[in-house]
Amino acid sequence: KGGKPEEPQAGSVLELHSAEWVDHLPEIVGTLVGMAAFNGIYLDLRLHPLIYRFLVMRSVSASADDLRAIQPTLHRSLSSLRGACDVGTLALTWTVRLPGADFDFDLTRGSPRSPEDEDRPVEAGEVEQFVAAYAEAALVTAVRPQLEAFVRHALASMAVGKAFDLLSAHDLELLLCGSPDLGKFEELQRSCKYTNGFTAE
Repeated sequence: KGGKPEEPQAGSVLELHSAEWVDHLPEIVGTLVGMAAFNGIYLDLRLHPLIYRFLVMRSVSASADDLRAIQPTLHRSLSSLRGACDVGTLALTWTVRLPGADFDFDLTRGSPRSPEDEDRPVEAGEVEQFVAAYAEAALVTAVRPQLEAFVRHALASMAVGKAFDLLSAHDLELLLCGSPDLGKFEELQRSCKYTNGFTAE
């Protein structure tokens, strides 16, 4: 009694500001999104449509068509390969430099290329596999662990049941964020009731 209030321990303060929080952000955000859905709380958070599809599918995967909405120029370039008459003249290999990356990526292994690896050329019958592998790597491979952690924790917090299988990606977006369409302002104004001396003017 009468003494100084107990000061917080230095260790607890350091933990709150630890750099390790960054490593766990996908799990934290996934948990928040899942809890919001579970409790019927709308989020002012517009996620990419792919994220809602990952949640509905309960897995992380992407195709060349998904690339169109995110990187249309890259999508057009990859699509043009399907109509190439002679793939051999393009000097394509399974080792590529993905957009924004500063290292070479081996599409056959789905991981960064090792210095001792040899570049294997893309054969004529492998164009479709090359396009699919490139799109998958560009969209999700580099951040697959983070995306999978987000999806896993979001689904666990939602406590999904059998009815979850009936949802589409769009349904889940509406469940989490509500409809972005507020309707016409005139209709909202007509339905309002003014009190305490306030009027529409």
